[in-house]
Amino acid sequence: MPKETKAKRNVKKSILFVAEMLGYGGMSTLISESGKYLKGRGYSLSLLTVTTHPQNAAFKNRFKSFSTIYYKKIPSYEGIGNKTRIVFQTLRLFLRVLEREKIDMLWCTVPLSTIGIMIHPKAWTFSRIFFFLSPLELELKANFFGNFADNALLKKIKTWIYFFITKVSLEFFPVILTCSQYAKSLLIGHYKIKPQKIKITPGFISWKKAELATEEERGRLRKSLGLDPKKFLFFFPSRFEPGKNPELIVKALQNLNDGRIVVAFSGAYFNPNYYLKWSQWAIAKNIRRNMTFLQYVSRPKLRSVYRAADCVLFTSLDLETFGFVALESFTQGVPVIGSNAGAIPEMLSKADPNLIVKPPNRNGLTQKIKWFMNLKPAERSILAEKCLVASDQYNSNKNKDVLYQAMRDVNRE
Repeated sequence: MPKETKAKRNVKKSILFVAEMLGYGGMSTLISESGKYLKGRGYSLSLLTVTTHPQNAAFKNRFKSFSTIYYKKIPSYEGIGNKTRIVFQTLRLFLRVLEREKIDMLWCTVPLSTIGIMIHPKAWTFSRIFFFLSPLELELKANFFGNFADNALLKKIKTWIYFFITKVSLEFFPVILTCSQYAKSLLIGHYKIKPQKIKITPGFISWKKAELATEEERGRLRKSLGLDPKKFLFFFPSRFEPGKNPELIVKALQNLNDGRIVVAFSGAYFNPNYYLKWSQWAIAKNIRRNMTFLQYVSRPKLRSVYRAADCVLFTSLDLETFGFVALESFTQGVPVIGSNAGAIPEMLSKADPNLIVKPPNRNGLTQKIKWFMNLKPAERSILAEKCLVASDQYNSNKNKDVLYQAMRDVNRE
């Protein structure tokens, strides 16, 4: 049975957020931070989510701005069966919402759960806004969920189906919010969405710009993590799965063959088969000594891990339409070396174009890591200051203005 949490308060309008895959990533940050802002303006907020994450204390605390949470846990996102389950579990929860609440506006975030909402005719009567972060077919193209067994024909069929689902979902909304110029161009060029429907809000983040970490602080933080303070520490804070492309880092470590380097991997999810494959490969190539796998780091502690690092590695493929990793790291003055793919170069160029890996392959990453390690201390300090300045371009006040204008636009429809 779906589980619920509830607290009553006086409000002027009610908004239902519909999402899936909520846990600890960028989508969750967007929703939780948007929720704080909207609650502060007096809106009543409800959240409907189908997710693999447990509705534990950390989950509830992250979404505490929502007076009601309609929640269903599923075992996995992988496979057509589980994706179909998302659609129908979303519809089931939506029926429960309609029984219990008066809804004025819908905010949806992912096409599968949107299809579940669209099945019900009442959904078409509400004001509607969509947060666009990641197209389903790009996830398939990137083997995001480890779909290695798909043959070419099956992948082509799935890609067409996912494109159709995304296109239909996007047409359902009069206003679409997204996080980057790259994502906007994808909506216009790939899905043929009218430009006037799209607004860019670069993504809320609760972290404020910090002072640069001192060597003393960095050394203390590394010791608390069991890491050698004297080595170059590169941090990979993303999920260990194909779409995030950590294998590029493993291959670059073989090229470097440098005992001074440690890469700390820490993400909310490790794809078991993918992790085993590349861990064994690293052992065979005698570079496992350059890798450490931290236990999952909760958001309250994540900032400390960023501050402990010399540099962050961001090797995702072209499904990355924003990239909270770069923004989080920049707020701590920590440089990010990232792929020339998706919206990543758009983010990194605001600090320093030299951070972008060109070409985005093992040799390109190898050369970029060498470049960073060879910087003089003064040059590294200048680069860190550039990252802090870049983070100012994504301040919450700017995002709130875009958010408020989007709500005005959708209410005029």
